[in-house]
Amino acid sequence: MKTCFTLGVLWLILIKVNAQSLQITGLVKTSQTFTVSDILKMGTLQTLPDFQVVTMSGEVRHTLVKPRGVLLRTLLDQAEVPFASPKERGKLYVAAKATDDYTALFSYLDLYNNPTGDHVWVVVEENGKPLAGTGPFLLLVANDKVSGARHVKWLASVVVGKVE
Repeated sequence: MKTCFTLGVLWLILIKVNAQSLQITGLVKTSQTFTVSDILKMGTLQTLPDFQVVTMSGEVRHTLVKPRGVLLRTLLDQAEVPFASPKERGKLYVAAKATDDYTALFSYLDLYNNPTGDHVWVVVEENGKPLAGTGPFLLLVANDKVSGARHVKWLASVVVGKVE
């Protein structure tokens, strides 16, 4: 029992150490690393309405009060996703991964050619303070009916990939 507790504590420490920055990698022109400070300095930082994390059963798990963040597209644009041809865009995906490997998946076209892209946020503050208990970064999709499925706490990386 004591060993399990020790391993659990070590796992929580590793999660907190590994999530101090957000990496944008994969099929991008320039990999990017963002800190909370970097995001707070962006001119595109916005305060969102209160947001409820809702499960498949309709249960409200948590309410974020006045979350602040930037659109995921803003960060992807800084990394620059190159294309050999316009048809390549349909083969690209964007995976938002937490420190525990929980992943939310988007098609590139969902983020850039669909209203969904206007609602995918990387959040760094709640109610004017740094996030508590969910990592320095979290991802939320403000227009999902079942918002818990793509709510990524302890967001650590965003990887752009391609389906062959």
